[in-house]
Amino acid sequence: MDAAWAAHFGFHPDLPHHPLQLGADAMVISAHKTLPAWSQAAMVLVNGGRIDPAAVDAGVEATHTTSPAGAILASIDAARALLEQDGPALLGEALAVVRAARQALGGVDGLVVLDGPHVDPLKLTLVLSGTGADGIAVENDLLASGLPVEAAERDMIVAQVSLADTHDSVARLVDAIVAAIRRHRGAPRPVVAGAAYRITPEAAMAPRDAFFAPTQTVEVSRAVGRVSVELVAPYPPGIPVLAPGERITDSVLDALAKARADGVRVAYAADRTLQTLRVVR
Repeated sequence: MDAAWAAHFGFHPDLPHHPLQLGADAMVISAHKTLPAWSQAAMVLVNGGRIDPAAVDAGVEATHTTSPAGAILASIDAARALLEQDGPALLGEALAVVRAARQALGGVDGLVVLDGPHVDPLKLTLVLSGTGADGIAVENDLLASGLPVEAAERDMIVAQVSLADTHDSVARLVDAIVAAIRRHRGAPRPVVAGAAYRITPEAAMAPRDAFFAPTQTVEVSRAVGRVSVELVAPYPPGIPVLAPGERITDSVLDALAKARADGVRVAYAADRTLQTLRVVR
């Protein structure tokens, strides 16, 4: 199971169980996302008899760096120890402040705060379309206040609260969000799904064949009908709109142009301005 965002699950009765508790044979978690470990800290956990732990260990040894960073490994162990010793108390406080934050933000006219059994209790997911505020503009205000969030796009803001947060830190975030929405409020609008969810990819070649094919760089206006050799993904959500081996279409270029015009960061493209694209020669 990919449990990258669920390292805190299973350590408080108000949180969902983690996959191993539910019978999974193995799970991967990112200790730097919801636990206070250093960036790039991650773990593979194996349980039960269907997966050979020695084979997993051999696979990791064969593929990871030969110069692992001791500080990252130490931070994983420190985060694990903190979770084991004080996790229930710290998570209980975080859950309480998120409940208060949801209540406060729920009073903002037009703002939808997602909640319910299918929402991580420590995530604040806000739908902004009813306020008319632009999520990228709201994010820029939050960044200027030293309050980065997990993800932002035109219609949505997602903030991940962790066991390192307190009432004061989350209250500061709530106040900044309310102020930013007030500053950028406009006419309500319909939600527009991200480009990755609106594009139907057209596979023209196997990804490997395209990636290793002879290439050339062409102006984007001359790229329609050509086969991409690169990955292009607006972030969030970080899902490719264009991948190696896919045919470049007008709809792909329109979606990428709109994402860029909306201020969404475009990841992985060789030319971040999207004036050119690398294609199969």
